[in-house]
Amino acid sequence: MVTAIPIVGTILKVMEIAATLAAIAETVVEVLGSQALTENDITLSFDMALTIEHDPDDFRFPLEADAYEVTVSVDKSVTFPASGAISAGMTAPLAVTLQNIPSGGRLSVEVVLKNSMGWIAATASLGPLPATPESAGAITLAVKNRLVPLTAQTQYQHDLELEFQDGAHVWVQPSQPPTATRAALSCSENDMLCQLSQISISPRTGMLGYAWRTGGLGVGQCGGGPDDVFYSFQNVFASPPPDSGLKFAGCGFTLPAALVYDPQGPPTGAGNNFYVEPAADGDGYIVRSVVLDQSTPLDLAQTSNWGRFTQALDSFAVHPGG
Repeated sequence: MVTAIPIVGTILKVMEIAATLAAIAETVVEVLGSQALTENDITLSFDMALTIEHDPDDFRFPLEADAYEVTVSVDKSVTFPASGAISAGMTAPLAVTLQNIPSGGRLSVEVVLKNSMGWIAATASLGPLPATPESAGAITLAVKNRLVPLTAQTQYQHDLELEFQDGAHVWVQPSQPPTATRAALSCSENDMLCQLSQISISPRTGMLGYAWRTGGLGVGQCGGGPDDVFYSFQNVFASPPPDSGLKFAGCGFTLPAALVYDPQGPPTGAGNNFYVEPAADGDGYIVRSVVLDQSTPLDLAQTSNWGRFTQALDSFAVHPGG
């Protein structure tokens, strides 16, 4: 008996074995052509989000500073610098990102604010602290201002002046220093500036209060009476926009009245800040509170007060002790 041989199946099996041997050969060649040992270096790093705030004793960054420099030192050897510009009168915090800080070890942060001549206006420092994302991934620093030294060569220059334009107060850079003097004050015309009075500033809130005497205010006498030549006072914010802190008495006084602020008062606007007004009965001056925020108006109708001075007064100051 003759048995049939499965020729087609045998051929396919042989082809499969040949393909497998070819694949094995290719793999062997690639393996033999590769390095016996492959080394990989893994460097752990993180990005630091640094927030720089102005001195808590001031409401803005120093006017003398126009640039910042940041240096992050890791293990006192490797440094990572960053720098940038500061706008004049800037109040918002500076946001600086430093990338690829090595993780591990200890790091320190140094901040310097300076002017174009290299004079250092403020500094801040932090560390050493762990160089990890948990400890140094997000850092907030407040600088400490350096006072400008006063010498025999010190000169004062006009920086900004307050003007009233299009129904609002604005700070503008004067094209030239003002030339008016006390001799220019006059009460002979109803709408002329008649007398300059008290001026006071709260450094931590940036609020500026001032008083003056003039006619043509367009308001009546406090307590009732027609428009006349009056004393009055108002408050503005010492950086743009000034009307963000606008507080106006809304009426006039026949005797001197003033705003007077605590130079060491807190940045919240609370504290020993006052307005002083002539008593309605003519017996001295009544002292009332002022809140130096950007939402609370002057309240000349409040019924409480801190007391009264019985002397005739023309200027006022808050004692540092409160």
